Amino acid sequence: MDIEEEKYSQLLKFDMNIEKRKEDNSEIFKNDFDDDFLKNNKINKRKKIRMFILLLIIIIIIGLIIFFIINSNNKRKISCIIGEKEKCKTCKEDSNECLTCNLGYILYKGKCFLDYSFRATYYTDKDNQTIKLIGNPDIYKIIKMKIGEERLINPPSNYTFASAGNHTVDILMDISQITSFANFFNGVTNLIFISFYPSFHNDNITDMNGFLSNCISLVYIDMSNFQSQNIININDMFYNCTNLTFFNMSIFNTGNVKSMKHLFKFCSSLISIDFSNINTNNLVDMESMFYGCISLISLNLSNFNTEKVTNMYALFSNCQSLSSIDLSNFNTEKVTNMRELFRNCRSLSSLDLSNFDIKNVKSISRMFAYCMNITSLNLSNFNTKNVEDMSNMFSDCYSLKSIDIYKFETQKVSDMDGMFSDCYSLETINLSNFDTRKVKSIAHMFENCINITSLNLSNFYINNSVSIYGIFSGCIKLTFIDISSFHINKTDFLFEHHPDKGEIFVSNDYYNSIKMYLSNWEIKIIN
Repeated sequence: MDIEEEKYSQLLKFDMNIEKRKEDNSEIFKNDFDDDFLKNNKINKRKKIRMFILLLIIIIIIGLIIFFIINSNNKRKISCIIGEKEKCKTCKEDSNECLTCNLGYILYKGKCFLDYSFRATYYTDKDNQTIKLIGNPDIYKIIKMKIGEERLINPPSNYTFASAGNHTVDILMDISQITSFANFFNGVTNLIFISFYPSFHNDNITDMNGFLSNCISLVYIDMSNFQSQNIININDMFYNCTNLTFFNMSIFNTGNVKSMKHLFKFCSSLISIDFSNINTNNLVDMESMFYGCISLISLNLSNFNTEKVTNMYALFSNCQSLSSIDLSNFNTEKVTNMRELFRNCRSLSSLDLSNFDIKNVKSISRMFAYCMNITSLNLSNFNTKNVEDMSNMFSDCYSLKSIDIYKFETQKVSDMDGMFSDCYSLETINLSNFDTRKVKSIAHMFENCINITSLNLSNFYINNSVSIYGIFSGCIKLTFIDISSFHINKTDFLFEHHPDKGEIFVSNDYYNSIKMYLSNWEIKIIN
């Protein structure tokens, strides 16, 4: 029994071992299956992600292709009207050409242009007369021209009018690419009127130099429709327009203009100019701006900003009818040249320049020359420390009796030639503060000062290298002179037409020369 039980016990253990092995194998199988399942699951996920990314890339590529196709079509449409939103009305399919234009524009070679840029009126004084219509045909090309009922495509710059009289001409140009109108009508002597169409607009234009220069028959300009805000240069714009009587500058956008040099030079019939709304904030050069405007009666420059101006050479020169001018608002601290500023302003009777800062000015030569009727000059604040040229500064100021220039600093002046020549009414002048050590010429300095009676030039250091020719010539009332600092041995017509008698102070080395020349004068030597 014991043996049987033992065998049974062993069999039971065997069976239990088998069951345990089955369970172990089952667990191993299960674990292996789970591992395989997880691996396959990860692989599938990666495949799905790759497929998703690939699909996304394909969608993006297709989207980009569609976008470029649409954009390309749009470009074709846009190019038809680019920069011309109010010009091209309809476009040619799959093309950048316009088919029709909006009101105010005309079609030319697939583009819409302003229906004429400006209107000009010309005159002819005889039948079948050929005249010039524009000044520079090699640069400017006219697309179309309307003369009466006649329309010309690509017309010539000259035209023959069948009958005498005035002729209105509408001119069309492609102004969209033009940056300069320089000399456009220069020398068109039969032009009498010019105006711009309401739709004229081009902010690319920077240069109007000589636009209407030498248009000697021009009587009127209407620039109310001229729209261009970036113009920098209007030099010579109306130069020698000898029949122009009035111009409204206030409607002209000058905010960026740097130079107005010779703007109205030789406009000899110009009576008035409206500057009421002018902007000169960037103006630098005013040289000869009103030179030769001999009919100009008055000027209101109260709105001028001159704080950047460096050049006022001959600004009002030869404005012979200008009787008064208020420059109290002028800022002149950057000006370097005032040469001939008021030359031949023969109707001016007085000038107050007490606000003028001329510390940077180098030349005031002929500044008031030929101001024949001027009797009063206020130069009390003139700082002349950098002035080099004072030649003929007051020459031919016939009516000027006295000048207060005692504070003038002349240490850099090299030329005083004719400074007071022909000042017929001048009676006294104080030059005791003058420094002449760098002066090279005082020739004709007081020539024909017929009413001056005495001159103290004891502070004038003059040697033989300085020109003194005719310095006192024609001073018929001059009876007292102190030139004791003149260290020279020449006379050079020093006293031509001098009084018979007088008193003169000289240096020792000048005594013999003077004695021979002024034998009846009392000559005193100062060592």
